[in-house]
Amino acid sequence: MTHTDKPARGRAVLENPATNKGTAFTRAEREALGLEGLLPTAIEDLDRQAERVLGHLEAKASDIERYVYLAGLLDRNETLFYRS
Repeated sequence: MTHTDKPARGRAVLENPATNKGTAFTRAEREALGLEGLLPTAIEDLDRQAERVLGHLEAKASDIERYVYLAGLLDRNETLFYRS
């Protein structure tokens, strides 16, 4: 980032898989990053999100379905992907 670049805010944070944490953003982070109104109001920590992901993964019937699901997760939320 150069001195003229501004830190990502709003949709740019959510659309970047490296910065997106889904619903794990705290209220303070949501305010600081301009995410109010862009996420559900509930906050769900990364551990709970990882539990949900693993449940979805276990429900997949084949390796290809699991692969597609995980590839999609990686494209959306690297933080959660590597946490799972």
